[in-house]
Amino acid sequence: MSLPCPRALLLLFAFGWVIALPAQRPGGGGRPVSGRVYGKVIDAVSGKGAEFATVTLFAGSRDSVITGTMVRGNGDFLLEPVPGGRYRLQVSFLGYRTIEQTVEVTRDRSEVDLGNLRLEADAGVLQEATVVRERSPMQMLVDRRVFNVDKDLAARGGSGVDVMKNVPGLSVDLEGNVEMRGARPQILVDGRPSSLTLEQIPAEEIERVEVITNPSVIFDANTTGGIINVVLKKSTKPGYSGQVQAGVGTNDRYQAGANVNLREGRWGFNLSANYNDGTNVTDGLTLRTDLAQGAPAGTFEQRTDSRSGRRSFGGRFGADVQVSNRSVLSLSLGSRFHNMSGRESQTFENRASDGAVSTYGTQVNDTETRTRSLNGQLAFRHKTPRRARSGRWTSRTTAGTATAIRASTSGASSPMAARTPPRRASRTTWADRTTTSGPSSSTWWTR
Repeated sequence: MSLPCPRALLLLFAFGWVIALPAQRPGGGGRPVSGRVYGKVIDAVSGKGAEFATVTLFAGSRDSVITGTMVRGNGDFLLEPVPGGRYRLQVSFLGYRTIEQTVEVTRDRSEVDLGNLRLEADAGVLQEATVVRERSPMQMLVDRRVFNVDKDLAARGGSGVDVMKNVPGLSVDLEGNVEMRGARPQILVDGRPSSLTLEQIPAEEIERVEVITNPSVIFDANTTGGIINVVLKKSTKPGYSGQVQAGVGTNDRYQAGANVNLREGRWGFNLSANYNDGTNVTDGLTLRTDLAQGAPAGTFEQRTDSRSGRRSFGGRFGADVQVSNRSVLSLSLGSRFHNMSGRESQTFENRASDGAVSTYGTQVNDTETRTRSLNGQLAFRHKTPRRARSGRWTSRTTAGTATAIRASTSGASSPMAARTPPRRASRTTWADRTTTSGPSSSTWWTR
C-alpha cells in the first residue's frame, strides 16, 4: 500500500483549515454588546421631574448622535439599545444649565443607572420671570380623570363623601355608598387599600381624587367596577411647613385642623390632626285627601322631623425615606374617633270626612354609632424606567371597634307610648395583610 504524496497531504491540511475558520467564535461569545442607560432628571430646587428635558447620547465626536429621548413627567428617561462603548451624555433644558457626563457601556456593565441628575437654573439666561396659572379643577389624563379638591369650595368642612358628590361621573346614595357606571368601585387611599371609610376622611385632608374607569393589568383582578384613588395631602418641598385652619357654618357646623411637614435630605415627616362637628336637619310634611265618588272621604297627615349629628377627631403620622433615586420606604400610623347620633320622629293622623280623628300615632327612633380605629402601614416601592419591572411591597395592620345603639318609642290610637329597650351591638375587628405587586422575577429589586 502506497502512502499519499506530501503535496496531497499539504493540500488536504490547508483545505481543512480554511473550512474551520468560520466555525471559530470571535472574542466575547460572538454577540455584540447592547445595553441600556437610564436615570432621573429633576429640578434641583423643587425635586420634581423635569418633563420634556432632552437627553442625548453622543459618540466621541459631539456631532455624532447615537440616540436620544425626552424626559417623562416623573423625571425618568431610558436610552436603549446602546452599543458597547464610551459616550458623552448631555441633558439640556431651556432656562437650565446643561449637564454633561461620560457614560461607558461594557459587557460586564450593560445597564447603567445614572441616578438623579439635578438641573440648576441658569441665572444668566433667565433673570426673573413670574408665570401664574390657576390649575383646572378637572384634568383628563391617559388612563384616569383627576379632580382637584382644593378648588371645590362646597366640600369645605365636610367629609370624603361630600367630595365624591361633586366628582363628575360618580353618584352617592343616602347611605354614602359610591357608584360608578352602576357598579361599586374599589376605593384606595394613596394607591393602597385602607380601613378608613370616606365618611371618616375629612375633605381638608384630600388633595385630589383620581377616577380610573378601566383599570390596567397592574391592578388587582377584582377592580372591574373601576377604581377611585383618594390622594391625601403631603409635602414634597424641602424644609418645613405648617398649616392651621378653622371653620364655622350653619346647623352648628364646626371644623378645625392643623398639619406640619418636615423634609430634609432623604427624610420626610408629616403630622396632622383634625376635628369635625356638624348637625343635619330634615323636616317633612305629607298631606293626602281620600275621595269617594268625587267627594272627600278622609285626610291623612304625617310630619317627619329628623336630626342627626356627626363628630369626629383623628390624627395621622407619616415618615418616608428615599432609599435610592427609585426606591422609597414609608411608614404611616393613623387613629380616628367617629361618633354619629340621630333622632327621627314621625307623627301621623287620619281624619274622617267630618273632621273627627280616627287614628293617630307617633314613632321616635334614636340611633348612636361610635367607631374607634387604629391603622398602621409599612410600604416599600421601587420604580424603574420600564413600568413592567416596577414593584411594591405593602404590609398593613388595622384594628377597630364599632358600637351601635338603637332605641325606639312608638304608640298608636292612644296618647300612651311604649318604649322598646335600647339594643346594643358591638364589633371588634383586627386585620393584618401583606401584599406584593410587580414582576415575579426578583431582579427588579436591583434594576
